[in-house]
Amino acid sequence: AVDARLALAEVRRATGRIADARKDLEQLFKDRPDDRAVRTALARVRHAQGDILGAKALFDLTIQESDANKLAFDDPMQMYQLAIAARYTQNFALSNDAFREALRKGPQMTDVGVEWADLFLQKYAAALAEQTLEEVFKVNPNHPDAHAAMAEVILETRYDLAAVRHHLEEALGVNAKNVRAVGCEEGGSLERVERSVERAAGVRFASDSIHAAVRPAAVGHLHERVVYVHLVEVDRFRPAICRQRKAFR
Repeated sequence: AVDARLALAEVRRATGRIADARKDLEQLFKDRPDDRAVRTALARVRHAQGDILGAKALFDLTIQESDANKLAFDDPMQMYQLAIAARYTQNFALSNDAFREALRKGPQMTDVGVEWADLFLQKYAAALAEQTLEEVFKVNPNHPDAHAAMAEVILETRYDLAAVRHHLEEALGVNAKNVRAVGCEEGGSLERVERSVERAAGVRFASDSIHAAVRPAAVGHLHERVVYVHLVEVDRFRPAICRQRKAFR
């Protein structure tokens, strides 16, 4: 029953029904205050709603468990939960170490691999993110979030539009409504993304010229993060990406 409620909360969170997700998770946490999975899910939802202190209070409990040697370091799920708690409390070294342990013990946990890549992207280590995603593809070559994340990596490093298009198509081929893939409807196109970039920048680009959006000479005041945000519909609840979105609204 707990796993089902956690899964439902994740669906609600991913589809924008975050208030409903939090309401159920808050009650679940009252019923199961020692359940680390519940605590982690609730902390992420609180953080997404801007309740930073409320989220930190829960994440800190996991950090304290680690400090008190109450976590099993050979348990990949517990290491993942520690990695998330450390990431959201800005302890990036601990988060990196915990992600590494989680995947060393559970290499089949591809979702964890994608989140580790997200940590590298957050810290502007795109090359490490790419290496991590390549490991994910070895286990699951069709992972939609991994393909969407790889599109982000390419935008960070080389702006190869063909490669970006390939990975987004792979992601949308698995799940046409993948929240990390292109922010367009089924049957949409990257041209719609260009129009979105144009509106953000206040300029006009030639057809099929997304590359121009990241050239400082073309748009002096337009940071490449505008393209990053508009081309790839990343998880709107991730803290680093939320800051980037706000910076360009």
